[in-house]
Amino acid sequence: MFVNRINLRNVATIVACLAVCAVMSCGGKDKDGDENGAAKGGVDITLSLKAGAKVNEVIVTCSPAFSKSYLESIASPFHFIKTQNPTDGYFNFTGSGAGEPFFYLYESEFNAAGTEFTCVFETIGGNWTGTVTLKPITSIHDGSFFGVKSLKVGTNNPVSVSIIK
Repeated sequence: MFVNRINLRNVATIVACLAVCAVMSCGGKDKDGDENGAAKGGVDITLSLKAGAKVNEVIVTCSPAFSKSYLESIASPFHFIKTQNPTDGYFNFTGSGAGEPFFYLYESEFNAAGTEFTCVFETIGGNWTGTVTLKPITSIHDGSFFGVKSLKVGTNNPVSVSIIK
C-alpha cells in the first residue's frame, strides 16, 4: 500500500510539472513569428463583407488577419461559429430563382495573408440571383485554442450574387 501512494505522488508531480510547462509555453511567438494571442487572452477579429471577383463569390475580410498556424490547420474563418448547418449557417440569402443557394466550402479559400476569405456559392436545382449578407454571430467555440477571443460582423452591406447553372 505504501508503494501505491508513492506512485500516485509521482504521477501527481508529473501532471503538475506538465501543467506548469503548458502555461509557460503560451507566451511569445509561434514558430512562424506570429504573436500568440492565447497568451494575451486572444484577439478580437472583425469579419466584413465585400464583392468577389466572380458573380458567384463574395469576400469576407478578416481584421486583424488570422495567424499562419490557424491558416495551416483550418479551412475557413467560420470554424468558431456555432451553427447547425455549415452550408448556409453563416449567410442570409435574399433573391429568387429555381435553385437554392448554399456556401460551397470546398471551393472557397483564404488569401496568403489571412486577411481575405473568398466564399464561393453554388445552387441545388438551378439558377439563382439575389444578395448575400453575413448572419449575426451569437457565439463561438474553440477560439482560445487558436488565440481568437471573439468574432464580430463589421461592414455587412448586401452583396449581389448570381449563380448560373
